[in-house]
Amino acid sequence: MRIPSTLTLETLQRQRKQANEFRRAWRNGESPNAVEAIEQLGGDQLHKSIAVELAYEEYCLQQQAGKPLEPTRFVQRFPQLQRSLRRQIGIHHFLSQRGVDVALPDWPEAGDEISGFLLQEELGRGAFGRVFLARELKLRERVVVIKVSRDGLREAQLLATVSHPGIVPIYSASIDTEWGLTTICMPFNSRATLLDILEYAGSVPREDRNGAIIRNAVAARNCSDDPLVSASPGGVAKSTSFREAVIQFARFLADSLAFAHAKGIQHRDLKPSNILVNSEGQPLLIDFNLSTEPASEDLVGGTLPYMSPEQLLTLLSVTGDGERSHPLIDERSDIYSLGVCLFELWFGYHPMGDLPELPQQELAEHLLSRQEAGPDTASRSEDPRVEALGNLILRCLSYYADERPASARDLLVQLEEIRRIKVEERRPATNWQSSWAAFAGVVFLAVGGVLLAVGDFSKPVEAKPPAPAELGIAYLPSRQFDEAEHALSESLRLNGQSAEILNYRGRARLELGRYSEAFDDFSAAYRLEPSNDSAAFAAYAAMELGQYRNAAGWYASIVNDNQQSLSVRHNYGYALLQLEHYETAHQELSAAVAIQPTYNLVRLHRAVAGYRLAKASGSPFSQTTIDDALQAASSGRDRTTVLQLAEIIASVDQLSHENRRTLDSLLRAYVRLGGELDEVRERPDFRRWVSDQEWERLAEVQPLERVYPYSPLVLPW
Repeated sequence: MRIPSTLTLETLQRQRKQANEFRRAWRNGESPNAVEAIEQLGGDQLHKSIAVELAYEEYCLQQQAGKPLEPTRFVQRFPQLQRSLRRQIGIHHFLSQRGVDVALPDWPEAGDEISGFLLQEELGRGAFGRVFLARELKLRERVVVIKVSRDGLREAQLLATVSHPGIVPIYSASIDTEWGLTTICMPFNSRATLLDILEYAGSVPREDRNGAIIRNAVAARNCSDDPLVSASPGGVAKSTSFREAVIQFARFLADSLAFAHAKGIQHRDLKPSNILVNSEGQPLLIDFNLSTEPASEDLVGGTLPYMSPEQLLTLLSVTGDGERSHPLIDERSDIYSLGVCLFELWFGYHPMGDLPELPQQELAEHLLSRQEAGPDTASRSEDPRVEALGNLILRCLSYYADERPASARDLLVQLEEIRRIKVEERRPATNWQSSWAAFAGVVFLAVGGVLLAVGDFSKPVEAKPPAPAELGIAYLPSRQFDEAEHALSESLRLNGQSAEILNYRGRARLELGRYSEAFDDFSAAYRLEPSNDSAAFAAYAAMELGQYRNAAGWYASIVNDNQQSLSVRHNYGYALLQLEHYETAHQELSAAVAIQPTYNLVRLHRAVAGYRLAKASGSPFSQTTIDDALQAASSGRDRTTVLQLAEIIASVDQLSHENRRTLDSLLRAYVRLGGELDEVRERPDFRRWVSDQEWERLAEVQPLERVYPYSPLVLPW
């Protein structure tokens, strides 16, 4: 595809003036035809924002005239604008369904003055705000970006504590009493967002994509003489491969998100249009309007196709009187939304496939069902980096939060490991927490050694074939576990027993779900060379086999040397819980909570241990157990555990409005997981908090057609 030439501001203004003439003619009765108007105004050379405005104008006028319109069919007339136009039409319907006048005449327009800013050009709009290019009159008409919204001070207050190169800063914020609107002033970094990148990349055949795509898409969206804030060098490189560009792009986003999370700020509305991209190809997070601090109580918000399952479950638990039941939504919800964005960038389509045109409620239900089934995956690749990147993105999209990367920082670490897969020197692994990626380059050095010869290529050079052990190790980062297991088995057959190779093969067999064989490998490795790593993996395999007494023995032998290992402390506690040693289980799980207090799976099992301790002694639930149940309410995946959490929460004397919603959510989950309401409806603690009308609504909840299995353990790697 030819790269569109970058327009000047003068050309942009002339194009907008000409486009406005078309729009006036249409409003005066001329039949609208945006395709024809776009072609007359320059086709590919017309600035994208103007093309979208013309297409949207036609859509609105056709709808006002009473003509039946299918949004999907309408946007297909504009192949290079489909994502942006679909978003604009989605906002239109979002407001219409809520009885809001989509024209919203009380919003300021270009040419108006608000809070000391002269608005010059509308850059974008959402359901609750508008973004303008403006001049700050009191500072020598400095060019800035102004976000105008109904209530944006909270966003400004949250971001006042954040200073990170990957998050657009806020210069100032104020309330304009004349307009009754909040204005937030920010630097002018770029016109381009990830949405523009996706549309641009979609017009380029996959085999022709390279690292320049991101910067080219930004250049096509910006004007050549835009007074942009200078972007620091070090963004996405121009000459790299598309794979490397995506990895670098993802690293920037993960780092920015990790920084925000460390400040206690969750975004809650990550989507392509909320990821600005500067001239260096670096993504910048914007629009924290729905962001929240973990301790705060907020209404559900977000954009349906980018919502996590937790957000959709919350949205779908709206009761008839408008109250909401909130499953706990933490930072891993942002990781899911980020995973959707990265999936679209890498694979070129939405992970849930083509989304049907449905009302909001039905679309949310459709998405939730598809999320449970898992994303549409692409074919495997022989490139270990490509395979590893695709698999990491899929892990971000796990239906259950505990199966995603534990944090944005953890995601960043895993991206770094992928980036280092082609390391030329194999490093010994002494800790199973270390990266597998360092070994991927070994096989490629061996296979490609002949290409390193310099000078006389006429002489035949014999390449030394890679050893089976090297092959097996190289397969692991790209998750080719069958191939890894076969190669490592061949190495053991040829070279005899080796603790290192047994441990590697055990890992491959664990990933394949062959837990008995994995246990045998780790046990044999331990006999050859006793190590905490082999013991921890043997214990984990025993746990997966349900051999809790055996696993507890392994964990007991290494727990003193691994007191800061979340996997060891949690899984040991879980084994003791299954063996009904509730007090010692609670102690080990408390140690795990101290290591990572925000890990809901750990809090969940400590809540269960506290529940069983209280039941065994006839004592009331402790405040720790109640707090654990409230935090881990959204993590229960079997109806017995979900019901126990509900019992804990319902036992308190005073139940806040928020916690009543959590109780309602747990009872809904209980029914969705196949629980019978008749078995719990008459329990006194539940009757205290659940009205007859609420019981009737719970009775209408449909059980899930399929409940997916899950592992209640913390992975040892």
